[in-house]
Amino acid sequence: MIRVRSFNHEDDFLRMQNLIRENYTNSNWQMYPSPSDLDYWRYIYDESPDGVHGARLWYDDNGRILAFAWMNEGAVDFVCHYQYKELQNDIIEWSEEERLKNANEKIVNCLYIFDCDKEGEFIAESKGYRKSKIFNYYGKRDLQEPIPKAQLPFGYTIKSIETEEEIQKRAELNKLAGNEITADKYKYFMKHALNYRQELDLIAVAPNGDIAGFCTAWYDSICKVGMFEPYAVHFDHLRKGIGRSLLPEGMSRLLMLGCSAVYVTHAGLDSDEMDPALALNESVGFRKVANNYMWFKQIR
Repeated sequence: MIRVRSFNHEDDFLRMQNLIRENYTNSNWQMYPSPSDLDYWRYIYDESPDGVHGARLWYDDNGRILAFAWMNEGAVDFVCHYQYKELQNDIIEWSEEERLKNANEKIVNCLYIFDCDKEGEFIAESKGYRKSKIFNYYGKRDLQEPIPKAQLPFGYTIKSIETEEEIQKRAELNKLAGNEITADKYKYFMKHALNYRQELDLIAVAPNGDIAGFCTAWYDSICKVGMFEPYAVHFDHLRKGIGRSLLPEGMSRLLMLGCSAVYVTHAGLDSDEMDPALALNESVGFRKVANNYMWFKQIR
């Protein structure tokens, strides 16, 4: 029998991450969100780490989580066990009810579905959702392929963040990845995120000591896969090969830990214009796995 409840204990967070690992290990079906994405959402995206207590969990008689849904202002993020895809129906119904609570205006509910997930698309369409043109690119890079060498300009170096000053600067630059955060919040994230490794939190340092760019790599030792989230180069240091050096350095460090492949995701452009992030990814060997499209429905 499948039961439903709200998030109520820290063990639930690990169970949510392990559901993702089980999907990947047994079906190679889904790695977004990855376990590290849940850490990043909780400690960076959300205003408070307690926001996860609003998540909804579907579980069996043994307490094993079969699906979870975590709503934010823009969409509902969810994961279903690969053998229980039909739970997407329940997740959609629950999320619509949540959106309608205390709502007195037009409400749109959104969810993201990979374009290779035909069953998920069918369920969304049957529930009245329409596929938008908004998507996130999702790419993979096999680390058994040769890793390009970093080619930094003279005087630039790549290192892990270590000092208080570096943490402060790294936090300030996080706005380049879409989220403005304080140094205190970043230090809290560094201490509490289950999958964070400081030696994989890389910065490119300019000759004058400024941080020219950053790249946070994550490693899941259970699935033997990595993730880059986030990474960015400061406007003053563009077109100097900083990004094309940070990503390979991260790959090399992941490979030394036993990583077999690394993933990356970013917002796509619905135009003929070349996406700079996509160009960077392809230059270091990433290839598209799928696009993760937003589906929407006006429920009031």
